[in-house]
Amino acid sequence: MQFQISRHFSFSQKRRFEEPSPKLQDADYEIRYPFLSLREIHANESLKGRSSGSIKRRNTRDSFHVGNNGIPNVIVAQAELPKVNLYSILESTSSVGFIQAHSTVRLSVDHSETENYMKSLVGHSVMVLLFNGLHDQTIPSCFNGLRSSWLSEKNVGSNDDEGVKFLGITPNYNDEFNNHDFPIILDEGGHIAKHLKLLHPLGGCVFPLTSVVAFDSQGVEKARLKLGYDYGHLYDDSEDNNLQSQLLQLCNYLEG
Repeated sequence: MQFQISRHFSFSQKRRFEEPSPKLQDADYEIRYPFLSLREIHANESLKGRSSGSIKRRNTRDSFHVGNNGIPNVIVAQAELPKVNLYSILESTSSVGFIQAHSTVRLSVDHSETENYMKSLVGHSVMVLLFNGLHDQTIPSCFNGLRSSWLSEKNVGSNDDEGVKFLGITPNYNDEFNNHDFPIILDEGGHIAKHLKLLHPLGGCVFPLTSVVAFDSQGVEKARLKLGYDYGHLYDDSEDNNLQSQLLQLCNYLEG
């Protein structure tokens, strides 16, 4: 099952970038972009307008592809956006529960199994799905398919996700049984979505915009995709540039 969302949710978006000083050196770039590697910084700088200091949304298929430097353009396009740290968010959030993959047991945040899982995230890249578990199980099923596709590309077994971890977060999970291959954090107050600034405008300050957020092995956010909202801007419905393709590129980049 491909991870795709209808074009009916699309909207256009333009993004402006500040013109950098031509005399900036690597040390200056590291101060200006503290969450990016130098390779990602220079990839971002190379996309900026040389005369007008701006870059508009690109409508060509090339805008979705991985660049020659191997960095997915979804990362480059969001290089100047504020970044958050997954570990800091999880440490500051107390009102959460936890359901392991293929389990019916809902654990508290201070349960030893929950703590062990949180510790296991350290040092690993993480793909996080924020979703509304009250009504829709289609999205987490597709996220499950993304994980399976990535493991299949790696040619490894279904239990080997040591390179990139997959995690779901929702304020309310309606099913008794978590039948997915990834664990789910129950963020009943919507605190995690609030920290990520991904609360749905009609979600009562609890429910998130359905999104996938990629974090590197240091817990630093690398990119986010808001399903439906980013259609036509960061992904489309073509065979090569659909949402699943973009997310697989992110997984491969994070592992590398």
